Amino acid sequence: MKSIKIILLSPVVFDRYNNNLVEKVILKLDQKNDNTLFSEQEWECLDKEDAYMNNISGNLDIKDSILRERNLNPQMYKNLINPLKLKYKTFSLNLDAKLIVNEKHNFLIIFEFIFTDLDFEDCDNFIKNIMHDRNLFEETNTKDFYSKVQMKSMHIINNIITKVLNSNRTFISEKNFTIDSSYPLIFINEFKHNNDLSQLFSNEEDIEQRSTSALITKEYKNSFIHIGWNYGILKDIPKNVSQKYLCMLIFLQLTYYLLRFYKNYFQKRIQTLSNKHIFNEEEVKKFDKLKILYHKEYLGYKTYKSGLFPKYYKEFINIEILWHMEEDTSFIEKTFEVQNEYINKHFQLETDKTNRNLNYGIAIIGLIQIFAIYGIFNDYVSLKKDANYFNYLDYATTSITTIIIIVILFIGFIYIQGKRKK
Repeated sequence: MKSIKIILLSPVVFDRYNNNLVEKVILKLDQKNDNTLFSEQEWECLDKEDAYMNNISGNLDIKDSILRERNLNPQMYKNLINPLKLKYKTFSLNLDAKLIVNEKHNFLIIFEFIFTDLDFEDCDNFIKNIMHDRNLFEETNTKDFYSKVQMKSMHIINNIITKVLNSNRTFISEKNFTIDSSYPLIFINEFKHNNDLSQLFSNEEDIEQRSTSALITKEYKNSFIHIGWNYGILKDIPKNVSQKYLCMLIFLQLTYYLLRFYKNYFQKRIQTLSNKHIFNEEEVKKFDKLKILYHKEYLGYKTYKSGLFPKYYKEFINIEILWHMEEDTSFIEKTFEVQNEYINKHFQLETDKTNRNLNYGIAIIGLIQIFAIYGIFNDYVSLKKDANYFNYLDYATTSITTIIIIVILFIGFIYIQGKRKK
């Protein structure tokens, strides 16, 4: 049966609000037991590897796809919202939404638009029109549905963060949900393929990028697969391939915004640190802790990638290149190098300064001790000046000579310290 399914991957964008708060949430979540946050009554864990071996039949299903995917393993909220059935122009439209959260506590809303009873043979114009401004809710007049999902998701996520931080503040708002951040993945079945669908991506990608991303389509007759910068299209491919692409895109969409958060966060943190003359030890420890968490998450990213079959691994790399994800990871690593170098130099300067101050202190103590010795010597000579050891002139000469020696030694010490400072 002819149908067009559009799955909209809408992340909760955390870098659109106070990063210090995000820092606290990430650090606390890493120490928190997930069982206290995601109860079995409300959430279902989709970490069920035995489902991978089950027979695949019927239509593409989001939950079933995730269950079959290895190294993804998110939690899914059980009763987010009731599905919606309506008419779009002369076609039937079913609309549903699901909320998932991965082990890194990134949240993703997955909207599913299913268009049926379509009365045309070529679908490229339909896709071009409906994706004109990438606002499917505006186009299909379902903004109320989107608002309900948004409000429910905000409530769920704020409750989790409240448990983590033991605070009743509102942490996320509408600005953490943007249509712009959503990635549409379009599945097309049983339409003619008269035109070159890659032209739909011509205003954002060059010819080489459009052709390179579609290598896997050679395996399936009349198929078309392209995962682009702004949206992806998969036409007439088997269900197991559709599932694989859906899960790869879920994983990549979550990772993309995680990288974007860390990139913006570490950049801002370095700017803050560079303006400080005194470092707070606790601040540096938090920074280092976040670096460790980032590397732990990056290892998880590499684990998922290395577990893909070779042909999907190749497609995964093509998407990475197109989405500039390798540049993001390189940028983050560079900020670590700059931050480490800057803080090390700062601490070295602070250590040198402390050592100089300590040396000055030692010099003063030494000067006091010399005067103390001189005082003892002076008292001794005073007691003995009537005896035959010294006459009064010898006593005065000795005193003046001792003071001159002390002054010369002190001036010499100050000069040497000044040379070191330069």
